[in-house]
Amino acid sequence: MPRTPRVFVEGGIYHVYNRFASGEAVFADPEAALEFVELLRFVKKRDGWTVFAWVLMTTHYHLAIRSRAVPISQGFHYLQGTFSRRFNRSRGRTGALWQSRYQAKPVDEQRYLDRVILYIHLNPVSGGLVERPTDHFFGGHREIVKRTINPLIDADETLLSFAETEKAARKAY
Repeated sequence: MPRTPRVFVEGGIYHVYNRFASGEAVFADPEAALEFVELLRFVKKRDGWTVFAWVLMTTHYHLAIRSRAVPISQGFHYLQGTFSRRFNRSRGRTGALWQSRYQAKPVDEQRYLDRVILYIHLNPVSGGLVERPTDHFFGGHREIVKRTINPLIDADETLLSFAETEKAARKAY
């Protein structure tokens, strides 16, 4: 049975996530996590995405992004496909790395976007990986609180989700 085609809305905001097959802890390896982040950084720039939130857990990832003219399917095809090929080649492994195709839930309300951003950035805490979100290296929270040099997040866009001034937005976040 054919898959249901995805609906793409130019400028749409999406909560995107996917899990590794068999619950493999691929991102427990910092080198693999860094490789994924660099590929994500490339696709973000190439396709003009706005990144509101991101996190890599050991077995999966979450992103909140705004698309531009290029359908997100092209970006995720490149991101997941390239990562899979490189990961499998470097470890002498074959077969599917991802459990399924990525999930992309449209975010159509401001309150929902706020909740998604917080859910993504607090995922390492609720998942028991760290006590504070700033302790998790592979996530966007550290970028919001200015603890990184080369952020992936578009912090101004993310903070505008919470309030109109930076001070109020940081407090609300």
